[in-house]
Formats: sequence, C-alpha cells, structure tokens
Amino acid sequence: MTKALARLMGSHIEPARLQKHYFQLAVYNLPQMGKIRDLRTLGLGRLQSIYGTVTRTTDAKPELIRGTFACLECSNLVKNVE
Repeated sequence: MTKALARLMGSHIEPARLQKHYFQLAVYNLPQMGKIRDLRTLGLGRLQSIYGTVTRTTDAKPELIRGTFACLECSNLVKNVE
C-alpha cells in the first residue's frame, strides 16, 4: 500500500520534488477491532485494527520446541530432539 501511495504521488508531483518528500499511509476506522491480548499468528500478513495499553516491552526470545540436528562429521540426522 505504501508503494502504491508513492506511485500515486509520483504522478502528481514532479520527480525533483518527490525525492524530498516522505509519504506515510494510515488506515482508520476498520470495522472490527480486537484486543492486543488476542493477537495470534493466524493474523500474520493481515491488516488488523487493535486497541490496548502497552505497559512494558521485552525482546522476543525464540524457543526451540523440537529440532533436528545433523552431525558434521558423519552426516547422521537426529530428529525430534526436545
């Protein structure tokens, strides 16, 4: 959507002036609003409207639940290591 906005503005502003401007897109009043606590991976890649209060932030720490490892010497695979 941001690229489409830049193309649209490029057709209305001469190129020399376009490089000096930065355009940002915002969408308001989506019909359905959800709580921040209800965010799930199902919503990845989708436009969502959320509300809530952020009281603190932390770094995301990925967790390996099950892995497969390969030996560099003998190429043996060890699967489903928890």
